[in-house]
Amino acid sequence: MYSKPEIMERMRLTRASCRAELEFWNNITFLVESTGSAKGMVCDMIREAAESDTRILCISAEDKAESLEVRRVIRQAERKMIVIEHADLLLTDEMRRYIAFDKTNQYLIMGRNTDSLLLSRANLYELDVASDGVRTKIRLKNYRG
Repeated sequence: MYSKPEIMERMRLTRASCRAELEFWNNITFLVESTGSAKGMVCDMIREAAESDTRILCISAEDKAESLEVRRVIRQAERKMIVIEHADLLLTDEMRRYIAFDKTNQYLIMGRNTDSLLLSRANLYELDVASDGVRTKIRLKNYRG
């Protein structure tokens, strides 16, 4: 696995009074899914950003339902920040091994199963949500498990 972020080191996203500032220290960032973590909002914000930023490629369970061949899309991507939502449903062990050694793309993977990705604790993150009642700020923080 390659550790340096190849495509982007930071992603700043804004929607109404919510701001997400995601910093990436590794080429693979695994966002551990937890209920009520604002992950859905962050995914929506990333999808909106992908409409104008061609470096971002989003893949979700809805894409698989629409017959998108996830394996082919990932293998054909070059110089992309590939965001995979619901990775437990979408990625086979073969694809996880491919991702672990992919030098051309960077990944933000959301799920619970880290098998075959060759990750360390340095790759595991969760969302840190802070609100002052008016504004909400979301950032990545190391997962404490």
